[in-house]
Amino acid sequence: MKRSYAVSVFLITILSLSFLAGCAGMQTPRTAVDYKDRGNDWLDKGQYDRAIADYTRAIELDPKLARAWYDRGLAYYNKGQYDHAIADYDRAIEISPGFAHAYGNRGVAWHAKGQYDRALSDYNRAIELDPSSPIDFSNRGTAYNDKSQYDRAIRDYDRAIELDPEYADAYNNRANAWRGKGRLDRAITDYDRAIELNPGFATAWYNRGVTYYYMKEYARALEDMQKVQDLGYQVDPEFLKELREARK
Repeated sequence: MKRSYAVSVFLITILSLSFLAGCAGMQTPRTAVDYKDRGNDWLDKGQYDRAIADYTRAIELDPKLARAWYDRGLAYYNKGQYDHAIADYDRAIEISPGFAHAYGNRGVAWHAKGQYDRALSDYNRAIELDPSSPIDFSNRGTAYNDKSQYDRAIRDYDRAIELDPEYADAYNNRANAWRGKGRLDRAITDYDRAIELNPGFATAWYNRGVTYYYMKEYARALEDMQKVQDLGYQVDPEFLKELREARK
């Protein structure tokens, strides 16, 4: 009997790095914006506690600076502190009700907590405010996918790809939805495209390998899993053993 190996959906948080105004040469921040900008530098380096300290100082100096609340929410999210992230996005939205990215990222935090309906509500609002964001459509598609509403998910992934034809994550996620509908052939086509766009996309290689496994194409599945390992990721040794035995 086959073991059920999960296909992981790649969910993207909107970091909005184009908004970050770095201050690498700044010695001593003085204003709220200075502290926020230095916090962005720490965030970009993955130094989340330092980023949070600077965002907190920015908020103390200017409690109405929505971007400081928003950016601190990003740092909390990246630390896995989803409730803190949601609270900060709440405040950013209260200050700036048209802040589409804050709705989108709050949706991501609700999504991480398994609160799919709340996530959908926020993704909907983000899309209303900015219907040109492929990430929000892809994230909403993933929420529908997690609710097993595959047709809705596919429509959202379609729209994300229309907005950004080179959006590898959306192809990977749409493939997962096709797989959920039992359309393994269409799933493979989308995984192929995701890998073509991003050859280092280990998640897509893994997901395609799992799909080949369910198609009983064990040699291809094993090749994909070996590629995942070549990219520096671990694969369940029992799964690899099963593939090698099934290939014989």
